[in-house]
Parts: sequence; structure tokens; C-alpha cells
Amino acid sequence: ARSLERISERYMLDLSDVNVLSGVLAEEPIGDADCARLLHAVGEKNRHSLETLCNELALSPLTKQRLLALVSACGPLEQTLDEVKSLDLPQSSQDALAGLRRMSELLKVYGIQNVNLDFSVVNDMDYYNGLVFRGFVEGIPTGVLSGGRYDNLLCRMGKSGEAIGFAVYLD
Repeated sequence: ARSLERISERYMLDLSDVNVLSGVLAEEPIGDADCARLLHAVGEKNRHSLETLCNELALSPLTKQRLLALVSACGPLEQTLDEVKSLDLPQSSQDALAGLRRMSELLKVYGIQNVNLDFSVVNDMDYYNGLVFRGFVEGIPTGVLSGGRYDNLLCRMGKSGEAIGFAVYLD
């Protein structure tokens, strides 16, 4: 948020936690390719494609309902957390939402504003785990900042630990 603020006072930071969606999808017997197709539709906020895919893959009505509700949930962090609190989500998804709630409280302490919760921020789930985010500034139609937690990458490299990072795209 501070990096975006240095670029422009009129910025927006969209964040999510990939564990919310992965918790919902973990309850379905789908492969990686189908999971990627579903996440692509979520990333595009394409409710029609998402609904069609859910039907094609014979996902349970509950999973379909959850995915459609999450793809529609977008807005100021605290307010959107309140909206999704009532969804019947798996425990792992609830745990991720609790982490986002703690993040919301910390952001308030540090005076960080202009933060949205947006479950379409999915990034690459093979690379990222947990918190993911994308930043925008007024006048530029695409994200200028992208990042998140990438502990999974460390594991694939034979290392253990936690990592988070981001890039600012100046082009």
C-alpha cells in the first residue's frame, strides 16, 4: 500500500487469500486442470463461465453456490469480510477468512486505506499460498503491483520457511 501511495495517492490494493477458494475446491474430486479452469473463471469474475464449468464438472450444488457467492463478493475489506462471514464455508476457508480479519485490523492500526477484498485475485496457486494481492493506480487500466506469499516455491526448492514479496511494474 505504501509503494502504491508513492506512485499515486489514488490507489487501490485488492487482496485475497487463495486458501479460501482452495478450501472450497478441496471438497470436490477434480484434477489440477479442471481446478485451473475454475480459477481462471473466478479470476475473470465470469459468473456465466463459472456456472457452466460447475455444471460440466458435476460439482455439488453447495460448491457451486459457494464459488458464485465468492466471485460476487468484492469491496472494502472489512465490509466484504462481514458479508462473506455468513457463507457456509469449509473450516480451512473460515481459517483463511480469520487471517484476513486480523489483517484488516492491522491495516487500520497502520492507517492503511483503499484496500478491497476481491476473491478474483487468484494469481498462480502453484506459486502462491495464502495472501495474494494486486495494486492499481488511477489512470492505468491494469495492475501495477502484484504479489503474495510463496512458501510453496521455497518447498519446491528444498527449503523450509515463509516468504512474501511483490513486484511493482514500472512499464
